[in-house]
Amino acid sequence: MKNTAKISLFFLLIGIICSSTILKFVLSNLDTNPEEDLLNPGTFTLFEKVDDRLIHCKDSRDIKECLDRNSDSKMKFSSLWLGNSQIHAINQYKKGQAGSPSILFNLLKRDSIDLITMSFGNANIQEHAVQFAYIIEQIKLKHVVIGLVFDDTREDGIREDVFKLILNSPETRKQIESFPIGQELINKEISSNQHENFENENDKNLQKKIEPILDDALKSISYVWELRNEIAYHYFVGLRSIRNYIFNITPSTVRKIIPESYKRNIESLEMMMQLASKNNIKMIPYIAPIRSDIKIPYIENEYSRFKNDVKEMSKRYDNVQFENLENIIDGDFWGLKNSTTLSEDLELDFMHFTAKGHEILADSLYKILHN
Repeated sequence: MKNTAKISLFFLLIGIICSSTILKFVLSNLDTNPEEDLLNPGTFTLFEKVDDRLIHCKDSRDIKECLDRNSDSKMKFSSLWLGNSQIHAINQYKKGQAGSPSILFNLLKRDSIDLITMSFGNANIQEHAVQFAYIIEQIKLKHVVIGLVFDDTREDGIREDVFKLILNSPETRKQIESFPIGQELINKEISSNQHENFENENDKNLQKKIEPILDDALKSISYVWELRNEIAYHYFVGLRSIRNYIFNITPSTVRKIIPESYKRNIESLEMMMQLASKNNIKMIPYIAPIRSDIKIPYIENEYSRFKNDVKEMSKRYDNVQFENLENIIDGDFWGLKNSTTLSEDLELDFMHFTAKGHEILADSLYKILHN
């Protein structure tokens, strides 16, 4: 019996070594970019620096660098721009082209206003609310600008790297928990991901101390282990491509409202408006540009409801200025993206535009902020 166990263990180890070697060979040539919107893998991603300073961040992974340089900027005021992949992705990108965050950054610098931009693919308003609550605990803001996309109201929950802003900041947690929707978001996240109680998060149990040590040890001996996130990323992208191909889901496929997700996102937007009002920050929620030379992939009355809900909510707060920028970018400036199915044909893109579109968006926002 003992010999059988030893033989089984031997073949298991051989299998692990062989599979790791094969995966290492395959992954060594893999071009991964998990920061891209998963539904738009062909769109070029650009998180920009100005004079070697990072001015466009994502979440807990890089926000410290943006904030550190903000404190060194010696600008009179600071502004925050929140959005999804629309503001960090460029179609038909050519080297040297600028995205709207760096263009707006340089325009605002004339007015002694420093700009920090935060975005990531498929970002929802719940996550923007967490980012905003965290930032106002770190720096004094003059403006907060938030791009609103109907698709993002279909997204639900707070991803791990955004939730860490709450885990790492008791002040941010306190701000968010002072609102019913904030309590709901935190409780929902704790329940679904089995987070521990916030107090003593980093030293409450032995497992949390041992896991990073084991993780680093495995990284040092296994290239495959180090790339586990990229493996999961490509696996997920592959599954979505197969799903889209089987069910003929394209960028033009109509997306309907998801009532519970919509409710949480709209309530999170109002929480942001209340926080902005409390902290004397001017807030500009704008309806993000969408390609309008082709029928948009929304049910008309649902999309109209979304725009009207934001507009009417904004009227309740003196410090909130609603803007509708959905039609500012002509169809010629949107471009194409890689297929989201198994096809090699390029697809229409309703979310991302070319560098010219980025210029138009930045100029439009500057005119609003400059007034």
